[in-house]
Amino acid sequence: MHTLDAINFDPTIKLPQLGTKATVSTATNDISFLDMLHRNDELYKNATEKAIKYAAGENIPVHDVMVSMQNAKLSFQFAVQVRNKLVESYQEITRMQI
Repeated sequence: MHTLDAINFDPTIKLPQLGTKATVSTATNDISFLDMLHRNDELYKNATEKAIKYAAGENIPVHDVMVSMQNAKLSFQFAVQVRNKLVESYQEITRMQI
């Protein structure tokens, strides 16, 4: 099951003032789109496995099956939205005139 990481906010970080250049730093635990698709695939396989075991009569609580299915669904919807944004960004870049 996927665990959610807490969002860390450092109140000591100062925001840049207007009119100054801002630098962008990347997080150390960045994931790629391909990593997200692999995680989505694992969630789907896990949900399918639990549903098959539940249907076969094994002792798996129905709420575990439903939570796994919802996790897989939400992960897929998120991946689709990220893909849509990537495609939209690519199309916008290709429309730019040099």
